[in-house]
Amino acid sequence: MRRTWIGLLAMTLLVPAVGSADESFVGTYACEGIGADGTYQLRLDIIQHGKAFEVQWYSPSGVGYSGMGVITKDQLVVGFANPGALRVAPSFGVAIYPIRRGKLQRATWYAYGDNQAYTEMCAHQQLLQPPPSRLSVPPSDPTTPRSV
Repeated sequence: MRRTWIGLLAMTLLVPAVGSADESFVGTYACEGIGADGTYQLRLDIIQHGKAFEVQWYSPSGVGYSGMGVITKDQLVVGFANPGALRVAPSFGVAIYPIRRGKLQRATWYAYGDNQAYTEMCAHQQLLQPPPSRLSVPPSDPTTPRSV
């Protein structure tokens, strides 16, 4: 019995807590980074939907990536893809944004097919209103099953 409690306590301490970061990082950012093709600049929009976060990246050339993320301890972890490019070649990956005091820190991201980590820095932009969601219907709480 004592081993069971010690095991449960250890598992609780080792499993990341979802939603434990300050969520004041939601909004629009101006970002600069280094990728496989060199340096880039883009706009990043983060929109909260319950415990999930819709993330959109827009480059000046119009190329856009879409993703969904969750908070794991003090990090926003986002799976992303370029929906238009998926027909031509795989264009997806994962980005990890550490969060400190409600601000995104230097991100690390990985793209499919690369064995290299890339970095990105983003500065929060003050807008009068939040960017519109690209989702037609905001998702419900991801832990709640949807009825069809």
